[in-house]
Amino acid sequence: MTIYNALKKCYEFLLDSDSIETDNKNINTNSDFPNLNGVTLILGSTGVIGFKLINKLITDTFKGSDFSLVLLKRRDTDTNKLLLSMNEYRLKLESLKNKEFIFDNDISVTITKSIFSSRLINEKGTVTVYEIIHSNSNNWATILEKWKSADKDTNPFSYVLPNYNELTGIVSCLGTTKSQSKIEHITQKSIDYQLNYDIISTISNENITVILLTSFNSSLLSSTVPYFHNKWQLEQDINKKVDFKQLIILRPGPYILYENNSEVIKKNISDIRIMSSQLIALNLYETQLSRFVGYCVKAEDIVKIIICNLYSERKDSIEKVIFIKSKNMKN
Repeated sequence: MTIYNALKKCYEFLLDSDSIETDNKNINTNSDFPNLNGVTLILGSTGVIGFKLINKLITDTFKGSDFSLVLLKRRDTDTNKLLLSMNEYRLKLESLKNKEFIFDNDISVTITKSIFSSRLINEKGTVTVYEIIHSNSNNWATILEKWKSADKDTNPFSYVLPNYNELTGIVSCLGTTKSQSKIEHITQKSIDYQLNYDIISTISNENITVILLTSFNSSLLSSTVPYFHNKWQLEQDINKKVDFKQLIILRPGPYILYENNSEVIKKNISDIRIMSSQLIALNLYETQLSRFVGYCVKAEDIVKIIICNLYSERKDSIEKVIFIKSKNMKN
């Protein structure tokens, strides 16, 4: 056996996820999005991928459709202002409304409704963004249960949020890092697994497409490393215990967020861990060594994959569960 073959075998044992995946798809991310409609719930909207997804949907997909996004957040991050500042020549805010609710005696919720349209004459349609803001994420599943209720007396959001029956997609980019969990005095499992599972199991049904953004994985990693085990367990339990129309699991390697090394260093000089991981991802991208860290992938390519799976017609849509790995995400 050659050294190359020995290394390849070692890689397959340690990092390759084929042994716990059944399907891997190459997706055409250059196609149009003809079915841009309905309501999509986005979890993890303040994270890198979540916010890039929202920005891409709002600015690049005006095709004459009217669709809505529902976001769950712990605090008001002025999403509408940030989107407008990033796209001031393309985007305009048609209306903005805020409504506060208190139910079950002590759960206080603020809902912000922003309606966006394009400034360009040839782009029609609107995007409505609903932000459900509540500081305690442990109550998010309860809040969504209220929205789901068909009883107007028990659903305080019936005249503010879109009809639950219009919900067609759930995208979860929700997760935490080891450093974040230490700062907030929580476990990674409470977010990466439990919060994700509680929300999705509460709100999903047989008409909804669920997209999970997890991580590259393998049988060895998922059985020995808690972080990877949490991701694997979430995939398994959503698949086996939750109703959905289709489950699409994205398993990216390290995200690439910047264009060059100088930008990485400049924007992450205060966090050595993030700076190091970004430098590694950027410099290993499209090299043979990339496979040993799970295949580095550009954040923009992940966003395109999510949009394609949410809104475009797919020939393989009959498949109930689909896995997509990093090496199949490249545009």
